[in-house]
Amino acid sequence: PAVLALLRNIINAADQAHIPCDMCGEMAGDPIYAALLIGMGLTEFSVSPPAIPEIKKIIRNIRYDDCKKLADTVKEMSDISAIYELLRSYLNKHLLRQ
Repeated sequence: PAVLALLRNIINAADQAHIPCDMCGEMAGDPIYAALLIGMGLTEFSVSPPAIPEIKKIIRNIRYDDCKKLADTVKEMSDISAIYELLRSYLNKHLLRQ
C-alpha cells in the first residue's frame, strides 16, 4: 500500500506539472497491475516484448472509469493480500467478458 501511494503521488505530481510519466519494469508488465496503474493515471507502459500481447489485451477490454473506481477502492485498502485478490478478481472478470 505504501508503494502504491508513492506511485499515485508521482503520477499525480507529473500530471500537475504537465510532465510525461511512464513506468518500465516488472510492475508495468504484470497483468495484475495494469488496470490499477491506468486507474491511477498512468498512460505509458514500457514492458518486455513477451508481455506486450497480454497487456494490450487487458487494455482493450477495460474501461477507464472502471479502472478509476478500482484505483479509488485500492487507495482505501491497507492489506496487500486483499488488494492483490481484488486486482486478480477484477482482471479475471474483465478478461472473461470478451
